[in-house]
Amino acid sequence: MKKFIYPFAALAIISASAFTAVKSIDWKIADNYSVKFDGGDPSGEFTGLKGTITFEPNKLASPKFST
Repeated sequence: MKKFIYPFAALAIISASAFTAVKSIDWKIADNYSVKFDGGDPSGEFTGLKGTITFEPNKLASPKFST
């Protein structure tokens, strides 16, 4: 009976650790920030994004973005 307790306890600990709460982080990117890729193919695709861009042709410096 004792030889079943240790594997059961290990399984219980591993299962419980899979459901730990993670605090979300708000990321802020500074102005003039850039990312450089030194190797591999950095291409990708963002899906499921929606938003609206509003601008006036006479005032191109003041566009409005909403999501």
